[in-house]
Amino acid sequence: RLFEDTPLTEEPKKSVLPVKSHATPTTIDTTTNETPKDPNGTVVDSYNFILSNLVEMNRLWIRIQHMPGDKTKETKRRRERERNDLRILVGSNLNRLSQLEGISAHEYGSKILPRILEEVAS
Repeated sequence: RLFEDTPLTEEPKKSVLPVKSHATPTTIDTTTNETPKDPNGTVVDSYNFILSNLVEMNRLWIRIQHMPGDKTKETKRRRERERNDLRILVGSNLNRLSQLEGISAHEYGSKILPRILEEVAS
């Protein structure tokens, strides 16, 4: 819910990416595998947060790719750097998914992987 209210600007990376790059490790590090009544959250909350973060990053990737503007070398380099930063953040989120404790292989294969593949294919 934190990012649903974050407005995107003409510079999408400046509005959302820094917040997401800070919030992901902070949020994941505070979640536990306890009951849903635990104020820190559960492992399900963690992987749902990471998956929603990946969806938003994919949208941001596409926005950066199709942003209007001049086609100078400097602009192309800047966009490539932004996309590289985003690529690193996506990789770290996938790594965090693999490090979450309390997720069985069945749960990963039936709930998490299909959502990742659906987003990648869309």
